[in-house]
Amino acid sequence: MHLMFRLRLYGITKPGMIGLAVAVCVLWGCLASERLTVHRAQDELRTSLRRIAQLRGSGFYNSKPNGQPVSRPAHQPVGSRPSAA
Repeated sequence: MHLMFRLRLYGITKPGMIGLAVAVCVLWGCLASERLTVHRAQDELRTSLRRIAQLRGSGFYNSKPNGQPVSRPAHQPVGSRPSAA
């Protein structure tokens, strides 16, 4: 005994099919946009980190506006108070 099944789409109208097609296209557009945004963010992160490394190597952070080196602040242990005497 051989059974044959036929697939029929009941109740889906032409406007309904068009609506589904539009929804699928919008979804794919959102996914592509997200990938592009993540890719650009990663590129900007790489560029920023590279620029920070260049600035640190150039001595930009270690100099005063007149070009003299900056002295390091004196280290004060945590919890210690200046003496009142």
